[in-house]
Amino acid sequence: MKLKSCFFCLLFLANFANAQILADKVYDESTQTVLLYNSKTEQSLPIISMNSNETLTLLFDQLDANYQNFNYRIVHCNADWTPSNLSNIEYIEGFTDNYITNYKFSFNTKQSYINYTLVFPNTDVKLLLSGNYYIEVFPAADVEHPILLKRFFVVDNKITIAHLLDRSTVVNERNKKQKINFDLLYANLRVDNPMGQFRIVLVQNNRFDNAKINIKPSFFENGKLIYNHVDANVFDGLNEYRRMDIRTVRFLGEHVSSIDLTEGNNMYLTTDFVKNPDRYANDLDMNGNFKIRRIDGLNSNIEADYIQTHFSFDYGAQNPFGDYYVLGRFNNWTADEQSKLSYNPSYRKYEANLLLKQGIYNYQYGFKAKGANTLDVASVEGSFFDTENDYTFFVYFRKTGNRYDELIATKVINTIR
Repeated sequence: MKLKSCFFCLLFLANFANAQILADKVYDESTQTVLLYNSKTEQSLPIISMNSNETLTLLFDQLDANYQNFNYRIVHCNADWTPSNLSNIEYIEGFTDNYITNYKFSFNTKQSYINYTLVFPNTDVKLLLSGNYYIEVFPAADVEHPILLKRFFVVDNKITIAHLLDRSTVVNERNKKQKINFDLLYANLRVDNPMGQFRIVLVQNNRFDNAKINIKPSFFENGKLIYNHVDANVFDGLNEYRRMDIRTVRFLGEHVSSIDLTEGNNMYLTTDFVKNPDRYANDLDMNGNFKIRRIDGLNSNIEADYIQTHFSFDYGAQNPFGDYYVLGRFNNWTADEQSKLSYNPSYRKYEANLLLKQGIYNYQYGFKAKGANTLDVASVEGSFFDTENDYTFFVYFRKTGNRYDELIATKVINTIR
């Protein structure tokens, strides 16, 4: 997909100190399908544990098939994603700038590209502190113009998180929203100011655009912070995600209505409609995720082709009060010009065309009213307490006298399991 400013963005809509929040970015439109995840699980959040053998895998494609040398650098950040007040040698053992040496040319694809892979920490760089980080990739010959920036997390688990899924306390929202009450158990941690030293982020389905940030405790007792405000930590339950399968151009995959190979690879999806807001249907999904795959290939990283994927959404008429967007982990639920649907008066439908690498994708539609800063997904997809969702906790802590924020706990919970 051609994204000039932001692909697969991890973006907060609020911040801790009214500062500009750092977001994942792709600066070069020829750089596509940027992935960063814990090497154990494809498409996981990029989290590794301190003092472990865990690694992160960074993958990206260059659609310009001319090989380039790329370097990378790693920067430590505070909980609010501003760079921490630390020198490189305090959080990195090794070199500041390093080469990416693992690359392969695409094979048996219409769209030529080079797939670059980096696994780290490695022999060149070791991470010494927990917290937020970002990795920046840039041409070796042009260090001032990076092609991408991705954020990741190093956790040093020191406390326990106890949680409870509940319904909203608002009567007319009890069947639509999910409320996460939780406690932080920190008895083995020296804490001077329990109400001020912790910072909490709660994320639904790896989606940072609607994250709950800097959540305040309701009260505390000896060795425990309790977070159960009546109106806090409440998310729209939403609905199970829509699915599409573009793993092959030889036959129609799930939710594909037609294929046109006369000029490149074009796949036209079955028309989508607004979901029933009153009826929940249990369905298996990947909670908004996607997987790069090609059925008739051995190595999808270099054999999966790029597909012009045509979306069609029938709202019933043109909505004059705002715009509709197609959203998912593949574009980090980012409502921008690339994900916006255009109304086609000839067919009386909304349409969008995205360049996607072959695979299986989850997606939803969202509405953004004119002048609004937030997305309304529930009005299109529906919202139900019963929906299966993943939630991830991030707990930050700053010791008295420290110059950086530690990440002292992460935890993933599921509303069903």
